[in-house]
Amino acid sequence: MKKKILIFALSAIIVIAAFAGGCAEGQTEEAVTSVTDDAGLTYTLFSVKGSPQGDYSYVKVTAYSGKEDSGNTIVKVTVPSEVTIDGTVHKVNVVGSLVFYEKNVSEVEISEGVEQIESFAFGYCGATTVTLPSTIKKIGEYAFINCNSLRKINLNATTPPEIGGYAFMFYREDHNVYEVNSILQIKVPKSAYDAYKSAWSEYEKIIVK
Repeated sequence: MKKKILIFALSAIIVIAAFAGGCAEGQTEEAVTSVTDDAGLTYTLFSVKGSPQGDYSYVKVTAYSGKEDSGNTIVKVTVPSEVTIDGTVHKVNVVGSLVFYEKNVSEVEISEGVEQIESFAFGYCGATTVTLPSTIKKIGEYAFINCNSLRKINLNATTPPEIGGYAFMFYREDHNVYEVNSILQIKVPKSAYDAYKSAWSEYEKIIVK
């Protein structure tokens, strides 16, 4: 029941975001093309026109259809910093919503250059370790919700990223509340330890250096 509620919340977030984007003073955004690599990661090239910063494009990881853990098999997935689409090399900018939702993989490493993890990207994922790059700037709402196997987030950014609600929490049905995942450690650079403690106060007990 709770999972259905979370999916409904995600759908609402996507609809609101799409509506807001379409209403932004002539700004338009559309998916141009997609490609799937040998690891099962799908990348979509988006074109944005009419933004205050001018026209630009960006690449988002939009799906994962690769191998998952089975028996004694350990699966490690690396999201690369670049991908070739139609003969052109593009930087990978975003890991999109639901990419690793309920995926049973052991480790996920997000390469340097990626700046955003969208809402629900790792919801209910079976990963035990996730590594985020120094370039990460935003982690969306519910990004790692109910990742009950997750033991460590290696976070290399020296400036604490913007973080959405319930990002590293799980739902306790017996108490009907969301709680911080107490088995998780968020490992941050020593120089940024105090900054994270301050910026991410709700997770201060699981932040380590």
